[in-house]
Amino acid sequence: MHPMKVVIDTDRCQGHGQCAVIAPGVFAVGDDEKAHLLLLPGTEVPGCEEPTVDDAIAICPEAALSWMPE
Repeated sequence: MHPMKVVIDTDRCQGHGQCAVIAPGVFAVGDDEKAHLLLLPGTEVPGCEEPTVDDAIAICPEAALSWMPE
């Protein structure tokens, strides 16, 4: 897989938190009850986390997560 970044559509996110459960090294739910990335801005998802991010994208009830190729 090529280096990838994950993006969160905060307008769609309803804070269900499934992403944070599935990929806690990448996502957290903030005080605003929205998903947030734990990665530094512009940082690629580490290869070892890509499968869990795939799962988080697939399970998000609001379809608020997606891959953004570089």
